[in-house]
Amino acid sequence: MPASWPVNVAAADSLLDGDEPLLRAGIYHACVANPPYITPKEPVVRDRVRAAYPQVAAGKYSLALPFTALMLERLAAPGGYVAQLTANSFMKREFGRRYVTEFLPRFDARWIIDTSGAYIPGHGTPTCTTSLLNERVEAVQEGCLQ
Repeated sequence: MPASWPVNVAAADSLLDGDEPLLRAGIYHACVANPPYITPKEPVVRDRVRAAYPQVAAGKYSLALPFTALMLERLAAPGGYVAQLTANSFMKREFGRRYVTEFLPRFDARWIIDTSGAYIPGHGTPTCTTSLLNERVEAVQEGCLQ
């Protein structure tokens, strides 16, 4: 990284803190994340996240899904890229149904790669790699993500 590039570091609850300047809407051309794969344990936090991200926080949701929503719906500029190494549990469990059938089809899903067979040292959770473009998809063919 060139020395002339500013380094911005902030401490915030990125899913719930609307006042953090680094989390302003639409300011990033690329967002890359490896979000937590866990479910929120504290009922108050779980309910706050569910209220903030009802489009993806269904059932016993993984925090990976609200992070995807945060990046696509808030942080990424129109046409911006969002990439994640994340848990693939949304592909296999009921909590991912709304995410797959209603949320993802609204965006341009470039790649969703099941990397559960890849060896990642110190990492035991089955994963997938996603590459999404923050562009609204108006026409979606039945049964297929564009």
